Amino acid sequence: MSKMTCEMLFSITDVSLQQELWRVYLAAFQPSSELCIQEQLCYSEESFRSALTDPDYVKFVAKEDGHAIGLHMGTNNLEKARVAYVNPRKLEAQFPEFVGRIYYFTIFAIEPSRQGSECASLIVTNVGLFIEQHDAIVAFDYASEKNSRLPQLIIHVLEVAHSHNLIASDTFTGTPLGGQCYYAIRVSKSKK
Repeated sequence: MSKMTCEMLFSITDVSLQQELWRVYLAAFQPSSELCIQEQLCYSEESFRSALTDPDYVKFVAKEDGHAIGLHMGTNNLEKARVAYVNPRKLEAQFPEFVGRIYYFTIFAIEPSRQGSECASLIVTNVGLFIEQHDAIVAFDYASEKNSRLPQLIIHVLEVAHSHNLIASDTFTGTPLGGQCYYAIRVSKSKK
């Protein structure tokens, strides 16, 4: 039977692990290229590796039998989170009591063959513990074309984790932060 683990790291310098995580990232988001209106790959390979070694980013790495299968990465340095086109001023104005403790997660990538497995639950539970321990909040964006129920699924996983005494918190609230609309207008001549 395979064993799945999740480890929290602040700097990933192991080149082979970086390569594995890059493959997970590409596999999770490249198939979205024709599905989603907004580009899902916000990192180049160079900026991805830079973020992996940057201790300002907290990384949750899921592994199965020692091989990387998932990555959730975020930072409370909201200027660095701009890579995902987030507006730090909006977050800080909306949650002034959490300034310095707002973690924006720029990546939630799971190898496609492991999507729907316990991998996501394991990562979300570990992130929930981290957020609980740091009296922080987590913010993120997601492509509704890819997973329209992601916030509800995350809340459900946290509720289940609480019911199994894995997380002490017992109230989980999601707040929509805004939206970006993409629109097309076609101009043509009517045929007479």
